[in-house]
Amino acid sequence: DEVEIAQATPDVPATADSDKVEPTEPQLPKDWGKKGKQTFLAHKRAQIKSRVTTVLTGLSTTGSNVFQSRTYPIATSSVPGLLIYANSETVERLEIGSQNRQQRNLDLVIEAVAKGTSAESTLDQVTVEVEEAMANDQTLNGLATDSQITDTSIRQASAESEFFIATLRYTVLYRTIENDVE
Repeated sequence: DEVEIAQATPDVPATADSDKVEPTEPQLPKDWGKKGKQTFLAHKRAQIKSRVTTVLTGLSTTGSNVFQSRTYPIATSSVPGLLIYANSETVERLEIGSQNRQQRNLDLVIEAVAKGTSAESTLDQVTVEVEEAMANDQTLNGLATDSQITDTSIRQASAESEFFIATLRYTVLYRTIENDVE
């Protein structure tokens, strides 16, 4: 049993319908983030998603079932689980000059997936754990100036499905320089 959360196909290949390959998180080099020594550059938005993944991995209800993807098909063995992805982002130039500083407003989505007759109460518990963990790191380890929950919705994946999904939307405010967005 599995539910496809989005219409698109995942980037993670499957070997058979019932044999899904677990996605892996990219590993950053030890000297990542030190100017002049970067071998892998990541947009600050990607760093924020990675930090949120770290913050939410190990929660009591979802454990390590945390994936940075909107299209990963959640298998029964991975529920309850969390999907983390960026939905949209607006950019405002704060100053003009050599720095061209930008204020970015990221619409970050955290989807919790649960299955079964107690799925709704499981989602209630998951949303408590997610909201409290996110509230304890509102600047996401200094990557953002602020983050806050703006909306939560709960739905059944389809009329015949046992899967339920809670969608938590966060606004993450962060700053970059126009020619240096990592």
